[in-house]
Parts: sequence; C-alpha cells; structure tokens
Amino acid sequence: MRKMNVNGQRTLFVVDEEMKIQGSLSAGDIRRWILDSGGKLDTNIKHIVNIHPIFLRSDCSQEEAKQKMLEHDITILPVLDYEERVKNILLWTDIFGKIEKHKKISPNISVVIMAGGIGSRMKPFTNVLPKPLLPINDKPVVEVIMDRFHDYGINEFFMVVNFKKGMIISYFENTDLPYTINFVDEGELLGTCGGLRKIDPERLSKDFFLTNCDSVIAADFEEIYNFHTNNMNDITLLSTIRDFKIPYGVVDISITGKIERIVEKPTFNFLVNTGTYIIKKRLIDTIPHGKKFETPTLINNVIGAGGKIGLFPLTPEARLDTGEWSEYHKTLEVLENKNKMNMEGSNI
Repeated sequence: MRKMNVNGQRTLFVVDEEMKIQGSLSAGDIRRWILDSGGKLDTNIKHIVNIHPIFLRSDCSQEEAKQKMLEHDITILPVLDYEERVKNILLWTDIFGKIEKHKKISPNISVVIMAGGIGSRMKPFTNVLPKPLLPINDKPVVEVIMDRFHDYGINEFFMVVNFKKGMIISYFENTDLPYTINFVDEGELLGTCGGLRKIDPERLSKDFFLTNCDSVIAADFEEIYNFHTNNMNDITLLSTIRDFKIPYGVVDISITGKIERIVEKPTFNFLVNTGTYIIKKRLIDTIPHGKKFETPTLINNVIGAGGKIGLFPLTPEARLDTGEWSEYHKTLEVLENKNKMNMEGSNI
C-alpha cells in the first residue's frame, strides 16, 4: 500500500527474480481482502494477488493498447516479452496524453461539511483562525476538501458552522469559487452529526457525503459512491490503516507467568475512522433535535436496529489530516514531496 502511494498508481505488478510476471495487485484487491478477512493485514500478498493480470505484448500497437485500456476500464498495463518478463509499464497518459480518465458522480449528490468545532487540538493557532481556515499551501483546508469533491462534478456544499463562523463566511463570500456553499448555523455545539438536524432535508440528496473539515481524502469518490449504492448500505464509513509502533520490547507471558517470547519494538495495525461517510438521508430523522450527537452513536444505533454499515478501506496516505499539530506538519511534508515529484517527474 505504501508502494502504491509512492508511485501514485493504484496497481502494482508482482514479478520473480527474473522479472517474470506473477500477478497484479490493485487497491481494490487489497480492499476486498480486508473486508473478507475481517481486517487482517499481516498476510502475504500471495493470498491477495490476481494471478491472471491483463497485459500487453512488447510488439503491440498503440491502438491495441488503447483498446485494451478502454475495454477493461484500466489505467495501467504491464508490457511483457514472450518469456513473460515485464519490459515496461504503460500508463493511461502514455496512450491518451495528459487527458485524465473521466471520473464523475452526479452533480446533485450533496456534501455536508461539519465545520463548527473549536479545534482545541490546534491551539493556539485556532485562537486566531477557525479550524476550517487552517492553510494548506495557498488555500484553507476546507476549500481543498471541497475542491476534491468538485473534481468529481459536485457543485453544491452545506457547511455547518459555529465557532468563529463570521470569519469563515466572510472568507468565502470574498472568494471566487466554481461551486455553491450553503452555510448552516449550528447555534450550539452539537457534536459530529447533531448539526444535520439544522439542514432542510428536502435540499439533501437521498444519499449524501458527510465529512469533517480537517481531513483531506485523496480517494476515488465515484468508486466509493458506487460501492455504497451497490451494496445498499445505510452508512458507508471510510477508513485508513494506521501503524502504531511500540518503542520497547514487548514481553509475552503464559497464564503461569512464564516468559514465552520477547518481541522487539512490534508494530500493530488498525483500521481507523477518517471522519468521512456516505449516509442515507432518512437516518437524519433518528438524530435528536438540539442535542449533542456523535456519528459513532448514529452508527451504533443503525447496527442495533439491524441496518447495514459498510466499510471502504483506503491506503494509509489517502487521508491528509490537519486536526492536530503532528499530523498537520506531516500533511504539509506530503504535499511538498508530491509537488516536487510532479515538477521533476517520476519513473515507474
């Protein structure tokens, strides 16, 4: 998953010592494994890899390559010789130029951004600026979030505001944007989803995105939306994988107190919530009026009522977080490195 983020592609190709192809490994393959295995991450890729990858021969024409990409709806192909060795990797842009593959969802899909929080983890910065206006390069983070959704054709946003709302509204009233923002005054702090009750439900789409204002999700929103609707989920939660390394040797003991082994500085993996969801509009009716209400409570209530909660796992670097100082600095470093790669070009 880290390799996918390094090279910017969603597919890797597995080869042996002689560069003979053994299979392909896509982000979708990894996601299906995570869902089917109950979140098991410490496994060999031989259990996940697709052993029948689509490929091109080294003597194929550009027209053949174009046809295969369009026919199979893929953006990257290995080029093999007749001994099955990988000689090259062909990208969508190699065939179609700088025109990126079309990705759109309905422009009528609603996006609700919860932007009313105090941002206490980012003090003293948020003593001056509200959390949604924290800068990412030359834009506030909430604008970067909206730009990502707008790339997929979404043209209207609902922003629930509260703390320093005047500054937020003033900024966007004086900013030229290609989309519309509807500001909703929360009035009082109502948690991560209590403010949904302040929005006229008639203005929301049947299924809508709900996101916080401090995490930029670098993912395929069309794929996520289709996953949600195809699986008929009540709520789809976007998650990422986080590694937590213990900086000490960990001792495993038996029930009798006997030391069985010592593991030096082990790493544990967890699926963590990104704070971004797709939610069915009818669930808003289950949220109490005028009371603080959190999204995990909504999810647990839906589970308790027999509803269906879906999980869409993302690669670790798919979430850029600005909610606390350490993550904010990491986000700036990631974006700086990506900008350097874009300027210098990268070899696949």
